[in-house]
Amino acid sequence: MAESELGLAESAWPVASQPVLGDRDGWVAHVEYGLFRAVLGTFGALPGAAQRAFVNVTAVLASSVQRDRTRAAREYIGQALGPNADPRRVDHLVRSAWRHVITLALRNSRFERVMGVGSPLAHYKVEMPDDVRELIASRRGAFLVTAHAGDWEAGGGALPWLGFKPFYVVSRPPRNRPLSRHFQAMRERHHVRLLPRHGAARDIPTVIQGGGSVMLFLDQRARKKYVVAPLFGRRAKCERGAAVMMRRVGAPLVFFGCWLTEKPYQYELVFTRVIRPEELDGLDPVQVMTIVNRELERLILRRPEQYFWLHDRYRKKTPAADAPASPAQGSQSGS
Repeated sequence: MAESELGLAESAWPVASQPVLGDRDGWVAHVEYGLFRAVLGTFGALPGAAQRAFVNVTAVLASSVQRDRTRAAREYIGQALGPNADPRRVDHLVRSAWRHVITLALRNSRFERVMGVGSPLAHYKVEMPDDVRELIASRRGAFLVTAHAGDWEAGGGALPWLGFKPFYVVSRPPRNRPLSRHFQAMRERHHVRLLPRHGAARDIPTVIQGGGSVMLFLDQRARKKYVVAPLFGRRAKCERGAAVMMRRVGAPLVFFGCWLTEKPYQYELVFTRVIRPEELDGLDPVQVMTIVNRELERLILRRPEQYFWLHDRYRKKTPAADAPASPAQGSQSGS
């Protein structure tokens, strides 16, 4: 379906399309890209039983080779479930995390072939509260906040068709430049534009003031400027810049998740909460991220078997990760 059929002309986009590319190019990167597409395309086309067998075998191999990620997942899950968590439940979720990320890679390789580039909403069961419908009808800019849970790519692809338009995602691309170019082109065909992480602070206010919406992933460890806030009862590094931006811009925060169902390419898209700007008035970044983390915890635990536990959320050798959250931790907490 063309841009005009979605109701967007080029002049309606507050920020023009810009390349958001990885930094590795050259013939090696192109070979890697070709192999990646070929492998995923081949195994993604397998019938259901064969594909599940491939996913299970690959997950076992990946968990053995990527031991640091497996360790991080076990630690993260144990923290989320609490000290009385059944070890068998923890092990089950570690295995599920590996299977889930491999399943996503296979399905995303065929996403456009199955879904097409027109309206995809026939593939979604949408749970949308009245306050979200009212926000869409107001044509007011918003932050769409989620975690790496369910199928976040499929979720982002549906949001413009639900009325969140123009729609942008703050993105850190894969390092392989041909692969990053492919992903960006696919997203733009589904009316999603990318904002690079470096420079997003400049572009986001322009998008929101122009009536657009911006999707943020706030469940991963901040690397540079950060504040420390509780996540599943443990101190974790969180994005300070995002907290300051969300408070200053004055747009609602809309939390959502997009879950896989038993039937491939059929999804459950659930909006869980809207936080109004006035609820953040007077809060410092630590307090903002504490509220955000609380909502992300609820989102993750809705379907823990569909969460990306493999991220090292509580990296070792980080004193601030276990220290009390205070304005002195990490970067300055003030605005």
